[in-house]
Amino acid sequence: MSTLEKLKKPYILFPLLLILIEVILFALNYKPGTFLVGWDNIMPEFNLKLNFDRSFFSIWQEYRGLGVLDGLSHAANFFHTIYIWILSLFLPESAVRYVYIHLTHMVGGVAFFFLLRKFTKNDVASFLGSLFYMFNIGVVQMYFAPLEVFATHFTALPLVALFAINALEKTNNRNLLFLFLACLLTTQQGFVPTIFTAFSIMFFFILLINVLRTHQIKSTFIVLLVVFAANAFWGVPYIYSAIHTSENIANSRINQFSSEEIFYRNQSFGDIKSVATLNGFMIDTIELNPTNFTNEYFMNTWRNLTKNPIYIAIYISFLSTAIFGIFYSLKKKNGQTLPFLLTLLTAFVFLANDTLFFKQINELIRSGFPLLGEAFRFPFTKFITLFAFCLSIFLTIGLSAILVKFKKYQIILAVLIFIGLAFTSYPAFRGYFTSPFLKLKLPTNYEKLFTEMQGLKSDGRVALLPAQTFWNWQYRDWGQRGSGFIWYGLPQPVTERAFDPWSPQDEQFYNELAFAVSNQDQTLFQNVIEKYDIKYLLLDKSTLNTLSRKEINYDSLEKFLEKDPNISKKSQYGKLVLYEINKPVSTIYSLNTKSTKGVYPNYNFEKEDGIYSLTGNYITDTKDPNVLNLFPSLYSEKTQGDLEFNFQNKTSEYILSPKNKIPYDLSNYSLRIPSLFQAEFLVPVEVSLEDSNLILTPAYPEIIINGNALNIEEEPIILPISIADPTLALFLETKQNIYFDRDGNKIAYLLNPAENTIEVRNEEGEAEKIYLDTSELTREATYTSLPENKINTVQIVFPKSKTTISQRDIIKNKNFKLIKNDSGKFASSYSAAESKVSGNQITLEAVDGSSELSFYAPDLYHQGNYIMFAKSDYVSGLPMRFYVDNDTENKAEIESIFPKKDTEIALVIPKSNNYFKGYGFHFIEKSVGKEKASGKISNIEIYPFPAKFIRGLQIIDIETLANQNNSNPKIKTEYRKANTAFYQTYTKPGEYIVLSQAIDPGWAAYEVNSSNQSPTTINGLQETLPFLSGNKLQEKKLINNWANGWKTEKGGSTVIVYLPSYLQYLGQAITIGALLLLSILVITHRKHHKND
Repeated sequence: MSTLEKLKKPYILFPLLLILIEVILFALNYKPGTFLVGWDNIMPEFNLKLNFDRSFFSIWQEYRGLGVLDGLSHAANFFHTIYIWILSLFLPESAVRYVYIHLTHMVGGVAFFFLLRKFTKNDVASFLGSLFYMFNIGVVQMYFAPLEVFATHFTALPLVALFAINALEKTNNRNLLFLFLACLLTTQQGFVPTIFTAFSIMFFFILLINVLRTHQIKSTFIVLLVVFAANAFWGVPYIYSAIHTSENIANSRINQFSSEEIFYRNQSFGDIKSVATLNGFMIDTIELNPTNFTNEYFMNTWRNLTKNPIYIAIYISFLSTAIFGIFYSLKKKNGQTLPFLLTLLTAFVFLANDTLFFKQINELIRSGFPLLGEAFRFPFTKFITLFAFCLSIFLTIGLSAILVKFKKYQIILAVLIFIGLAFTSYPAFRGYFTSPFLKLKLPTNYEKLFTEMQGLKSDGRVALLPAQTFWNWQYRDWGQRGSGFIWYGLPQPVTERAFDPWSPQDEQFYNELAFAVSNQDQTLFQNVIEKYDIKYLLLDKSTLNTLSRKEINYDSLEKFLEKDPNISKKSQYGKLVLYEINKPVSTIYSLNTKSTKGVYPNYNFEKEDGIYSLTGNYITDTKDPNVLNLFPSLYSEKTQGDLEFNFQNKTSEYILSPKNKIPYDLSNYSLRIPSLFQAEFLVPVEVSLEDSNLILTPAYPEIIINGNALNIEEEPIILPISIADPTLALFLETKQNIYFDRDGNKIAYLLNPAENTIEVRNEEGEAEKIYLDTSELTREATYTSLPENKINTVQIVFPKSKTTISQRDIIKNKNFKLIKNDSGKFASSYSAAESKVSGNQITLEAVDGSSELSFYAPDLYHQGNYIMFAKSDYVSGLPMRFYVDNDTENKAEIESIFPKKDTEIALVIPKSNNYFKGYGFHFIEKSVGKEKASGKISNIEIYPFPAKFIRGLQIIDIETLANQNNSNPKIKTEYRKANTAFYQTYTKPGEYIVLSQAIDPGWAAYEVNSSNQSPTTINGLQETLPFLSGNKLQEKKLINNWANGWKTEKGGSTVIVYLPSYLQYLGQAITIGALLLLSILVITHRKHHKND
């Protein structure tokens, strides 16, 4: 048979037509000279060797900020990187991602054709079904903003299903090898393991039905082993990751704020109509256009098409055919399709999460298994491809039955169906298969930066600036929007916001960096740089502030950086500015145990590390600490459950107490009490008159330890007065009046350090101005012995003073605005927003919109610290959100989310900058779908709060107090790195050896040789498997509240290893071993067959 005759065969012709259609699709969507970049993307083409290494040694992600256990499965990207490498041999760098995405689409369509040809023996129906699978609106939504894992999943479903069924039907070595290769080559779907879970549902039903139909347990088990072995290289280490990262992911600030909202966005398309028509949240996604700061529908062209009556009619006919195909399969008792029917129903359960019965199932799963609920907060992206795949199978079966039934009209019917498919997919052939928003010319400055950074030391950690928001979705003025891409081209670790959801240490680094930059505090900024071993600063001035229309002040930021003598500008490529820290950094260093102070307890989240500035490098020590923090953190920008202090809000006072117990003998400790003038910008003073003098006595909160109040005495400020019998003192800067001839408040606030003007008046109309410059005051912390050797209880009592700076009775005095937002032109037919005032309480309600209570406090200085109390009552929907608005900078200074219960709220509002005053306060009930969001707010109070004073209350041992110089420098230590999970160094006895990677229980250190030798080689069984014969260092320490450290014993050659990496090697060995075994078996069989 000639080649031409073979090509005329339908089983060859139709796949060639599918390929031709994909080529046309590519030509109409590819934009030469642009990159397909934005939203989430995987772009190893920026540095192929680097990304090969990162996927091979993947379980510890060193490059992700401060280092983190892989919370996804980057090992699964290994074969994707191979594909990109092959494509890069023939294509320009900008084109390889376009081509890969379209290749997955093409291969998935062709694989579907052969799978359905196996079921139906009908080439025409299989061809038409393949087109539906490739171009249905559900799949298009996943390709519109493509992520490689979803694209590979599209290919894997029909490809693996085909080879799995073949292997089960005939379990020979050849079919097993083909199945193994199909799984291996599509392992990138495991990068997001929940996608692999969706795939596994289908695979499970294929195996289950096969056992029930054939009772062939052995062959089924062999097929299961083959699929396991193909995925073992990423799956085995991920089992460890899943157990140890799930809690961090769920509790990250970004996910606390967004997870439930994302689920509700998905749930708004969880009705039967939306699921049946394959519509999800993507079709209604609103995207910011950063060029004009307007919102628009991301998939507007497709959205308009799906509302077209002709489209609806055509789709209903396709859906009816698919339903007919289901009943036809059941009638014919087609056991081959039963796994796909069960898979279709399972996917439907997760997608139909706003449908009676199925909604209750989903709520049960989310409430009973919170971590599973977090993993499937995007049910649409996880299950829509699987659902569309199964629906396409039954559509094809239905089409086949119809074409066979009306064989006489088969050509006409096929043409009509093809025209219908063309109509429902025509935007794809107008350049809208992938979003035009993501087809961008990448500024050449990034490639220049990548080239320079490849020539620098790879262990120099890079901090990205600006740090204007904790949100990880970025916009740049050249059009890019999404989670970022720069780390694919930089060999150095990068502190990118996109990594925060997997690492509380990365999240905390951002808190400290952003606070130092916002306050333009050079000392604090240097402390952050040194503490986290930052070597480079990368300022990307193309980053936009999309939270408001106010531009980021890059001139001010650059001046701040260039003013620091320890920072020098290394290079600049357009809007990319690279700075270098003029101090050496090292991944491994040592600390002197005698000069290293121990601290307990330490904070989880805070904006400033007050200990580092006091002691230098330190350890967290629970046994014998040098410094005990009564209040390690006052941070309140996560949830109320994350507060690291207790509070009571009473009528005339509020009380703070520590959460942590202090179970130590404190006979050799003293309590450090900072001076208010040393710590605070707003200093409360009690105002009185005595002998023609104005007396200002610092008003400290009452400190009660074990029920006994401490007597805090500080020298009062005495200001002579020349006028007689004054009756009034006016504090002009803070707008406070103190009447001496009336009962009531005698507390006023001084600005510090600043010049204060006090005008004193008497009844005769005489007035005198007194000037007090608090910067001239010399006040130091005081140290006092503790009343008892052990502390059982600590309370800090703050009286509530009514001043112009305080805010009370907001609702009662009607000092607020109520704002309704029903989403404007994007509103749904059911959008609504309401607010109700009842006494001292306001109820906010919204459906697909928001209802807001806001008020402005013009007299709150940005240099000051404040505490806000409120009563929040949760009713339904998303919990109430809150933020404090800095109208000068047009940004939110703090954001928080209230609990889903009735509770008292306490929020600490820290210093935001060194200038300006006035904050806006916003309480918002927001709904993102059909759910009704409702909550009540009452009893709002705001008071100046001595936050730095409170955090400065420390119990310090006598030795630390006696040593005025508590500096503790890092000592350079020679080391050798084998990979991201394996280091060898030489240590001295009795020192702290430190690994500059985020703390993780998987890191361990072993002394393997006490001989005096440098770590020049890593070889031998003793070094490779140190846990077999090495001496494990038992005293593991938390260094600077984020890094790994160990106290050495004998010293000598020491190996630091990430123990879970051996699971990675085990998984790799299983996969490689299985591939070799199956290959040998196939080759051996063929040789025997030839000999026979």
